[in-house]
Amino acid sequence: MKPNFKRKERRVPDKCLYAPVSGRLIPLNLVSDPVYASKMYGDGVAILPGDDIIVAPCFGTLTLVSASKHAFGIETDQNEKVYVHVGFGTAEMRGKGFEVLAAEGTKLKPGMPVLRVDRKFFENRGIDLTTVMVVTTSKPGDYRVMEGESAAAGKTPLLEHK
Repeated sequence: MKPNFKRKERRVPDKCLYAPVSGRLIPLNLVSDPVYASKMYGDGVAILPGDDIIVAPCFGTLTLVSASKHAFGIETDQNEKVYVHVGFGTAEMRGKGFEVLAAEGTKLKPGMPVLRVDRKFFENRGIDLTTVMVVTTSKPGDYRVMEGESAAAGKTPLLEHK
């Protein structure tokens, strides 16, 4: 009788970062925050959300959820650092309008829910919910930004590592 050993599944590294939220794509250089627009934090993309759920854009570990719940960081399986920031002016709300759906240390895969956003709460206050995803460890040219007008959370590839 043969022993019943399970083979460890090997996953081919995914070179893409997927949309962290469904919505309309905006070139990063056109966002209202000059720090992100100038790519000071790294290359990336911006999305005007059409949904309340913010998801993991890649395989990795959730390493940071900000105290004000408006942003989170992931260390990818390729040791890149990805930062997702929801809205401009949302940090001042000190967590109101956000629900954290995944704890720090959680192993993530694309499409796993991380945050819930009460869009009506922010829209009623005139707060811009443009969501930015940047790779803080990237150098110019490390990633190719995919073309398109809209994206589906966890499904549409937005950045591809060269």
